[in-house]
Amino acid sequence: MRASQSFTTTGPGGVRLLTVHVEPVAAAVRLRAVGELDLFTVPTLREAFAGAWAMEPADVAVDLTEVDFLSVSAAASLVRARHEADARCVSMHVLGRPGIVEWVLAAAGRRQGAVG
Repeated sequence: MRASQSFTTTGPGGVRLLTVHVEPVAAAVRLRAVGELDLFTVPTLREAFAGAWAMEPADVAVDLTEVDFLSVSAAASLVRARHEADARCVSMHVLGRPGIVEWVLAAAGRRQGAVG
C-alpha cells in the first residue's frame, strides 16, 4: 500500500512556510499545499511531485485551496509538473480558491483546473 507523505519548508525560528501533503487515493494522488508557494518553497513542491510520481498514479490533483501566496516561479513549477504529467500519461488538475492563486495562474496563461 502507498503511504501518505508530507514535505515541509521552515523559515527562521522554525516557522512552517509550506507543507505539501502527498496523499494516495485509489489510483490517484492528491497533493495538498498549505502555506506560501514562492521561490524559497518551490523546491519543496518539486520534492512533493517527485514523491507523487514515485507512486505511479493515473491522476494527480493539486489542491491549492490552502495556499496564501503563489509566485510566478511557483506557477512555472506547476507548468513543468504538468509537462511531466503529460510525459507520464497522467492527468493533472489544479484546484484553487478565488484570489491570488487564481490570478497568478491566469496571468501565467493557465486556467484553474487545467494547468498545461
